[in-house]
Amino acid sequence: MATAQINLVSALTGPNQQFGPGQEQAGPGQLQTVTSAPMPLIPVGLPETRSPYLDLGSLPVANLPSVAVPAVVLNQYSGNDQTWQVLIEWDIPETVYGNLKEISLLSNNDAKTRYRMFLANINQNLPTDRPTSTPVSWPFPDNQIPGGTSVRIDCLSVDGTAIVVNGTLSGILGVLPNSPSATLVGSQPPPLIPAAS
Repeated sequence: MATAQINLVSALTGPNQQFGPGQEQAGPGQLQTVTSAPMPLIPVGLPETRSPYLDLGSLPVANLPSVAVPAVVLNQYSGNDQTWQVLIEWDIPETVYGNLKEISLLSNNDAKTRYRMFLANINQNLPTDRPTSTPVSWPFPDNQIPGGTSVRIDCLSVDGTAIVVNGTLSGILGVLPNSPSATLVGSQPPPLIPAAS
């Protein structure tokens, strides 16, 4: 490696100028050591950063519905019952599956309203010792509720105070392509079950 001693400028002694490669600024009384890279430059190998080829044919493919029908259930409860009252319920027929998209709730008195949620007939154990602030929307992406089960939201008034609660559920009923009911459904969508009143 070549080195040289060059004087540095401690005060401006000439016009301001941009020095190019290989030029050094030098002045009286100070030394600067100049170093240069070894020649020729040493090639440095970089690690491969590209993703390897992915053979999509080897990946399993999910069963996609051959028939899909949107489902919307909405209802309003108005009362002062201190026992659980069905707000919204979506029954999924045994021959299809349900894809729950979203549940939304709104109460006129959050402090006095409590909720209970069942997904595929399983109680989700929402806390009943404290209020749920509304409006609230719970999205449910990428799920499959089995046929023969239901999604249900119940509500009650904690002390008999009159409450008005609105509930909305959106989802999709679907039939799997390999299902025996796929040939029965054809162009007719699966039956929708009306909301409980």
